[in-house]
Amino acid sequence: MIKKVHQDIYIAVGIFIFCTAGFILSIKLPSGASAFPLMLIFILLLLACLILWDGVKKTKLVAEGNSNDNSITISNLKVPLITFLIISGYFALFALTGYFIATIIFMIVFMRNLRLKSWRKILLITASFSFIIYAMFVKQLNVPVLNFGYLEHAFYLLQQ
Repeated sequence: MIKKVHQDIYIAVGIFIFCTAGFILSIKLPSGASAFPLMLIFILLLLACLILWDGVKKTKLVAEGNSNDNSITISNLKVPLITFLIISGYFALFALTGYFIATIIFMIVFMRNLRLKSWRKILLITASFSFIIYAMFVKQLNVPVLNFGYLEHAFYLLQQ
């Protein structure tokens, strides 16, 4: 008989696979550059072990009938999936338009997704954040953040 296991076990196995891939990619780096990724992978593996341990305990409790099974359903995944799609859109928009335009659009869409209703607050937070990042990184630290991604290349080609 196949015993139903708790979803935390699947999550832990997924994290182990992710860490294995990260480890394989990290050992190819020079020794100094690989130290930080390997440290993060080690920490992630420790946390995955905790998730696996907890999943095994939950599986035993459900098998004994001492706990109710709180399985993941599609309705539970709706908010994380929408969040993932918004972040994926930000990533694509970042490559297309550059940091500032993509971040402004992302912040507005994400705050609306998190059900912040007041447009005044949304615009104030977005404008304040953009101004602080611009003042600190572009003006004070001279970090070149003002590229416009693929749009910059398209405008350059149109000028030719």
